[in-house]
Amino acid sequence: MIREMIVLLRSEITRYSISVRTELAFDLPHVTGDRVQLQQVLMNLMVNGIDAMKDLDGARELSIKSEPAGGEQLVVSVSDTGVGLPPQQTDQIFDAFFTTKPHGNRHGASDQPFHR
Repeated sequence: MIREMIVLLRSEITRYSISVRTELAFDLPHVTGDRVQLQQVLMNLMVNGIDAMKDLDGARELSIKSEPAGGEQLVVSVSDTGVGLPPQQTDQIFDAFFTTKPHGNRHGASDQPFHR
């Protein structure tokens, strides 16, 4: 799925001269869940990373890593070389509708409906 998302975002990655580095583990446990929702989460993380770097001077790298987390769990991490989140905003990142993007340009998990 990670490689599929990289292919889907290839035009954006190329447009902004971003290099993609992957460290994907083999023999990971099978993931159960809604494939489309998992793709949306991964794509949102990747697009957010691209957005964070597209106006930067210098190296732009999107890193995606998968690794076992013990038992039947795994961790997928997405990181970028963007400017990062200001420390005074770290408590807000999981608030509904929080964004660091210019007004009216929100793309992220907070835009997705939440069902319990």
